[in-house]
Amino acid sequence: MRKLEQYQPEKQKKGEQTGLISVIVTVYNIREYLPKAVDSILSSTYQNLEVLLIDDGSTDDSLAVCRIFEDPRIHVISTENSGVSHARNIGVDKAQGEYLTFVDGDDYLAADYLENLYIEPYDMIIGGLTKVDKAGKVLASVVPELEKEHRMEKIAPCFYKEQLTTGIYGFVAGKMVKRSIVTQYQIRFNENIRLAEDYDFFLKIYGCIEQVWFTDYTG
Repeated sequence: MRKLEQYQPEKQKKGEQTGLISVIVTVYNIREYLPKAVDSILSSTYQNLEVLLIDDGSTDDSLAVCRIFEDPRIHVISTENSGVSHARNIGVDKAQGEYLTFVDGDDYLAADYLENLYIEPYDMIIGGLTKVDKAGKVLASVVPELEKEHRMEKIAPCFYKEQLTTGIYGFVAGKMVKRSIVTQYQIRFNENIRLAEDYDFFLKIYGCIEQVWFTDYTG
């Protein structure tokens, strides 16, 4: 479980609501955590969003829980169990937002997470995350070693070293990417791999963008 929070850069006007954000949430047998996860998204200070709940063939009542939320921003999609990559790809295909961000159904967001992560005009924003236990006790925090704006060619020499140190480039959490990048280059999660599928997905994105904005705050 992770509580995801982000740093507010000076250039962003706090409280400003602009482009639509698509929050893609994968769901599989997480009935215990799902209400908190969805409530945290709906309670975001950034309100211009859509929430795509992709139930990957849950065998508990997770799908029923998805359907109890009465909010027009929520879209529930049910599919046969085919793995998290398949579920995320459905979310990518259905999303309409300017930016995409991914949340696992057993994670939850800080209220200002989306507001602080939405940083125009960057193609991608990478932040940190905080790992917590069921009681909310902080177990560990992971933050990027870089801060603010960087060009990809400048990152390349230290990319794998930092990945080995922090794993930051592979986490599905703590990232926001322009949907136009994903659609233009037809980037999808590889449904044939079960390990590091998120790292594979973001590696493809890194090869298609020029600049990244890094945040260093996890709360």
